[in-house]
Amino acid sequence: LNAARDVEGTCRLIFVATNNTGAAISELAYEVVMFDGEGFVDELLTFGFGELARDKTKVVSFIIGERSCTDISRVLVNNVASCTAADGSAPNCMGGLVTSSRADIEFGV
Repeated sequence: LNAARDVEGTCRLIFVATNNTGAAISELAYEVVMFDGEGFVDELLTFGFGELARDKTKVVSFIIGERSCTDISRVLVNNVASCTAADGSAPNCMGGLVTSSRADIEFGV
């Protein structure tokens, strides 16, 4: 998680993703859970990162409903929603996941 910015009454989360799986990814998406300021589960979403070339870094952003970023205390990667390599195989997109946050929102697995 690189940044969290309020934009016109919504929260925009910006992620920097690097594909270190050793395979070109044709489709990547994660199921994520948002926690509110009190630590309660607030929402379950799917973040689609799309195509990700091998050893490539990509920046993606997601708009999170009608709320301020300060209303989000934590983003949890709950599971892989889809992960398919360009050659049709299924790389380990959860096991190799490394998370960090530069924002004031905790981000992890």
